Amino acid sequence: MTFIITSAKNPEIQKVRKLISTTSFRKEHQLCVLEHRAAIFEMIKTRPSLIQTIYCVEGDEIPYKCTRVSSHVMLAMSSLKTPPGVLAVIKIPRYSWKEYEQNADLILVLEGIQTSGNVGAILRNAAAFGVGAVYCVGTSDPYHPESIRASTGTLFKVPIFSCELSELISLKKNRTFWGLQAGASQSLSDTSFEGKNAFVLGAEGRGLSIGIKEILNLNLLQIEMSEEVESLNVAVSSGILLYNLNTLRTQ
Repeated sequence: MTFIITSAKNPEIQKVRKLISTTSFRKEHQLCVLEHRAAIFEMIKTRPSLIQTIYCVEGDEIPYKCTRVSSHVMLAMSSLKTPPGVLAVIKIPRYSWKEYEQNADLILVLEGIQTSGNVGAILRNAAAFGVGAVYCVGTSDPYHPESIRASTGTLFKVPIFSCELSELISLKKNRTFWGLQAGASQSLSDTSFEGKNAFVLGAEGRGLSIGIKEILNLNLLQIEMSEEVESLNVAVSSGILLYNLNTLRTQ
């Protein structure tokens, strides 16, 4: 007889809820929650070592050992109004700072971006265009449910580091730092990029801080666009930037 969790007060279910709702709890346990069915199935195929537990509703066929829950428990534990019937607790990947400091040809730095959906969309763009690593400074937790959702689970394909501004200084060795800023005198489309490069994206509205400009000695770039529009959404800007860089690499 298959055991099915039928109470939302079950300690396991309460832990999942806390992983979804509390950043500090995710960091303490180095776990997060994935609620994207296709991404879970891909994780089963490609990175099963990251899976701690998969929960699925009774009757759903999953090609992996899972803990069965009733449909009302799945609804109670999920952050979605309409859960996909499967939910996975995933171990947050750990990466070697030194390895990517030395070897990543292209990195992104996200400074002060507080909208989780934007963070997730940027990480999806990073995965799509071969970014070597992403460094988050004063930025919303990349493993927040909204970020994971916006990335459609692709954030697990990109090495992510959360760090302090001072820690970025070590990345300057043999690498040129650039910052996207509306109104900068240099244009993205008129610039060539050789060797190892890092690109810094700041929060919408505030933009890049004076501190990060000075510490990293940023070369400022703008995306050319109509004068009638002052700026673009930061996730959209990241897509334009990375598409242009990818085009230059493949020419």
